[in-house]
Formats: sequence, C-alpha cells, structure tokens
Amino acid sequence: ADGYMLGDVEYEPQTITVRGPASVLDSIDKVYAEVSLTDMDATRTVDVPYLLLDADGNEISQEGLEFDFNTISVTIPISKMKDVPIYVTLIEGAGATRENTEINRSVTSITIAGEASVVDGINRIEVGPVDLTRFELTYEDTLDIVLPNDVENISGIEEVDVTVEVTGLAVRDFVVTNISSTGLPEGYSAELMTHSLTVTIRGPEEALSELTSANIRAVADLSKTTATGTMDTSNVDIEVDGALNCGAVGTYRLTYDISR
Repeated sequence: ADGYMLGDVEYEPQTITVRGPASVLDSIDKVYAEVSLTDMDATRTVDVPYLLLDADGNEISQEGLEFDFNTISVTIPISKMKDVPIYVTLIEGAGATRENTEINRSVTSITIAGEASVVDGINRIEVGPVDLTRFELTYEDTLDIVLPNDVENISGIEEVDVTVEVTGLAVRDFVVTNISSTGLPEGYSAELMTHSLTVTIRGPEEALSELTSANIRAVADLSKTTATGTMDTSNVDIEVDGALNCGAVGTYRLTYDISR
C-alpha cells in the first residue's frame, strides 16, 4: 500500500525433498513460489503452493512425484513509512526560553519505518537536550539522532548539526565576593581559597544595567566531600537576587582546603 515498504521476505522450508524417477529429478532446477502483493499494510504469513522449474524456466509436471512439503510458508514483512520532524529539546534558564531562541538544524526531518502501531505514535524525533545555561548567546554542536526501539531510520542520517542563538538578551561579567558553602559533612571543616569569582550573567539589557555584584552569590555544594586536602569543586550554584529573568551562564569552580 502507499506509504508502506516491503522488507526481506522470509520463507520455510529453505529446501524440499522430491522423490521420483531419476530422469525427472535430474531436470529440476529450482522450486518456484509466487506471492501476490496488493495494497498490503501489515506483515503477513501465507502458505503458498510451488512449481518445479527446469533450467529454462519451464514448468515440470509433479505427477508421480512425492514431496516432504506441499506448501511453502512465506512471511512478508510490511513496515509503515513516515516523515517526522527533528525537534531540539532545550533546558531553559538564565533568562533564555524556547520563545527567545532561534534554532537551526542541518536536517529538519527524517523518514522512519516500523510497525504501524509504533510509527503512528511517533510525531517527532527529539535530539539533545541543549542546556541554555551552558553558553552565553550562541551554541553549535553535532547531535546524535537516536530512534526508539523497533523503528528503522530509512533516511540513514544519524547526526544533525544544530545552532542555537539566544535573542533579545545580553551578557555582562560581574566579580562576586559573596561566596558560601553548604552540605559539608559532619566532622569536616572547609577554608575557602578562592576569594573572588568572575561570573557571566545573562538577561534583559535593562535588568543587567541595574544589577550589581552585591546581588550575586556563589554557593558551593560540599556534600560529596570524603577526603582532606585541597579540593576543587565545580558544583557551584550562582544565585541572582532582585533581577528578573537573569541568571548565570557557564560552569564555575571554587577551591577549598578541607580538614578534619
């Protein structure tokens, strides 16, 4: 049927045994079975009779011959094809949402195939996610196209180049000295060795113009501390107070001297 594709036909048995006069057996070149396909939209298995053919394709009479199988079981795999769009998932934050981003893809859609019940439930193929808090204004990367189980990628395209641009927002650097920690296990003490941190804040231009370093705090999560000595942690949360739709982009590290 239109919109469906035929897979590799399977059949059993692969061979048959024929008993009869040697003169007749010597003339048999192959066993031939024919299955008619008309508007098929689902996988089917049918038992079909077969013909004996000689090397020139002429039919050989089966009269007086004995066979171990009278029919051949033929499985005809039918898959539904569907064009589905590529959808880039986002982790929103630091003032950026899907509404104020422009997303470009090298591939906008691919063709998939599979059982109709599976394919009908797929309306898009998601790639990513892209974390909007990990970059300032522009992001470029090649993302893998991963399909659900039991679905075939007919297009054969396994990657998509993605560009994400944040629009309507600006970035500004601030030097933060309000640094604290949380979660330090009992029995440990931590001395901060990083006394200032330059952070990049993204948000509307008006909000950034009113923002000062006094509104920004860096909080390190030390809950995974298990040893003493100098420890460098990237588990740092940048918190912005009093500025709407503003937040830090990128990752930040703090160094502590841990003792017991």
